[in-house]
Amino acid sequence: MAHPTCARELHASPRRVPWEHRVEWLVLLLAVAALLALRLPFLPPTLDDVDSVNFDLGVHKYDPVHHQPHPPGYPVYIFLARLIHPWFQSHAAGLAVVSALFSALSGVPLYWLMRRLTSRPGAVLACVLTLFNPVFWFNSVRPMSDLSGFFFVTAAQCLLVTALLDDGALRRSRVLWLAGAAIAGLGVGVRAQTLWLVGPLLLYGAWHRRSARAAAATGLCFAAAVALWLVPMLVLSGGMAPFLDSFSTMMRSALPAEPLVTDFSIRRAVRAAVDVWLAPWQAIGFGAIVLVLAATGTAILARTDRRLLGLLLLLFLPYGLYHYAAQATQHLRYAIPTLPLVAFLATVPLLRSARRVQFLLPAAAVGAIVVAAMTTMPALAAYHATPSPPFQALAALERLDAASGSVVTGHYVFERYLPMVRKHQVLMPAQGAWQTLMTYWQQRDPKPILFLNQRGRTTLLAFGHPRRERLGRWRWPDPVRPFMRGERPGWVELLRLDAPNWFSESGLLVTAEAGPLEKVLNEQPRLRVRASRRRSAFVVSGFLRDAVTADVSLTVRDRRQSKWRVGQHFTARTLLDPLPGAAGYLPASLGTTAPAVFTDVWLAPEDSAFIRPSHGFYVAERDDDSELFRWIAPVAVATAYLPAPRGRLTIEGWIPAEYYELPLVLSMEWNGRPLASVDVHTPRFRIERELPGSSGAPWGELKIRSSHSFVPDEQQHNGDRRVLAARIYRLTLD
Repeated sequence: MAHPTCARELHASPRRVPWEHRVEWLVLLLAVAALLALRLPFLPPTLDDVDSVNFDLGVHKYDPVHHQPHPPGYPVYIFLARLIHPWFQSHAAGLAVVSALFSALSGVPLYWLMRRLTSRPGAVLACVLTLFNPVFWFNSVRPMSDLSGFFFVTAAQCLLVTALLDDGALRRSRVLWLAGAAIAGLGVGVRAQTLWLVGPLLLYGAWHRRSARAAAATGLCFAAAVALWLVPMLVLSGGMAPFLDSFSTMMRSALPAEPLVTDFSIRRAVRAAVDVWLAPWQAIGFGAIVLVLAATGTAILARTDRRLLGLLLLLFLPYGLYHYAAQATQHLRYAIPTLPLVAFLATVPLLRSARRVQFLLPAAAVGAIVVAAMTTMPALAAYHATPSPPFQALAALERLDAASGSVVTGHYVFERYLPMVRKHQVLMPAQGAWQTLMTYWQQRDPKPILFLNQRGRTTLLAFGHPRRERLGRWRWPDPVRPFMRGERPGWVELLRLDAPNWFSESGLLVTAEAGPLEKVLNEQPRLRVRASRRRSAFVVSGFLRDAVTADVSLTVRDRRQSKWRVGQHFTARTLLDPLPGAAGYLPASLGTTAPAVFTDVWLAPEDSAFIRPSHGFYVAERDDDSELFRWIAPVAVATAYLPAPRGRLTIEGWIPAEYYELPLVLSMEWNGRPLASVDVHTPRFRIERELPGSSGAPWGELKIRSSHSFVPDEQQHNGDRRVLAARIYRLTLD
């Protein structure tokens, strides 16, 4: 016998007697209180992300042009936060309680939305799957706007959907529709993404009603609600032009890095899909079960109730596609608006099975809560007990003695945190860390720098610091880290930097942050070298773009110091005479007779030993723990300077054992003679060998041959066609 159609099941709206209606509302209010009780004990001790700092600044002085908060300004959210903020001494708690409150209140419109589309048990289960989703639950105590925006979106969708389906009471449906349009307009002032979640529904409603008068009334209500926050926002921003200029600047900086559409690859597409649909459930097994149920529910509705399926897709799919293609999907909180779609679809097959299996729905709801709690509660406890990494770094700075006269700066992401430093002089990285450091080091007698380093950045490779002292490193606790993926800054390193021996100004590909290859090739290779009254050892490596041979020359302060005839892969080296000068750093440049890419530069006093990558070493990267490394090819060559009878060579690395069988054999030659052959049996390895030196010829060459290699594209289909053997984390000569 055929099952009843989902249209009858899911659209049924039975007449409720007054006492039943009151009980339903009472249960909802008790649920809101319970949800709030699960959130308030876990408010954070500090602001946790640069956007949360922007929100806090906006609460105290609203100015979107200066990112208080960042465009699009979030005026309705800031207004709500201002109402609540004075009741809390903690800035973080004052913002986080807004999320806690609205995440709990979201259960009311979410339930009525689901109740309008399905039965009471189905609506309860869909709400449980949404409200207890780990990412939803965790973000409900964060000082961010996502959950406040979710409430407004859900409230608007609830009213609009009810009006669309409530054909029997035209007057009531008109009121509900216009109220939904007004709340949607306010919701855009909480989070601009609201447009993707209510805009298509408003357009469909205007088409469905086929009434110019109704469409005009809808547009008027929506526009009036938008005007309530847009006009004050523009006035406080100094007008439309400054606001749009600030907004466009922010978008230009984000667009090259964030969306899938700007850097498409199969691997990125798959990873983005996992981020959008699977990662928000955190527990992979649990998420897979929910997604399988949702896929089954989609198939059922496609066969039995396409109208309902179409309505669901109209509500959530436009935003889902926008998020997938145009946002940074590693920010898991961006996937929160898609959760009701997955939750609802997952209930469809369970509702059908519940006819035959008693207590299936209650068991499913309890099981979902238990699994979510096991994943989320440890993270919430750690989040509540631990200051965010940047605030831990700021606390460490305050504990340092200010008598040393150090100057504090860091990457641009720390610009909002640096004004909180009290004991030390602060150097704001307004033009970016690279430019800020270049300008600072050229001052007379510069002080040491206390540098806040951001995860994943390799900026400091453009500065020849022989020694960098790490004073501390902070990141989120292990239970919290999966929930904060993509948030900035979730990893902070504090370094003490003395004045470098040299630094790059342009045209040197010593770090990936120098820019794309073609851009670097079009720049003049310029650097600054430190003035010194002692001789120095200088080495530069690179490759010729097209030619087989070329001349390379080094000029310091308009005076040619050296000239070399080089091949396609080259390393040029020399000992420089003393470079005296009144200024701390002298201008230098590298000239070539053919296009050349310079991949490494080093300058050190003649009595200091060092070893530098020549060729077969790829550009430096950072791993998942933000440790710096370079991949090497099957044959890699390094140039060494050893002004002593002997030296100690240290190599630390890692090999991807999943791509080839161990052991990996590393054969090393020193100046053309066999040095050692090492069988590496574990992914992590460390090799130490003594190198013989020569007082007459301090320069040497180390060649490393690997027995195994792989091509990433053949394993991961990510477009990376480099031939790789191992990661080298440390290559030193003492």
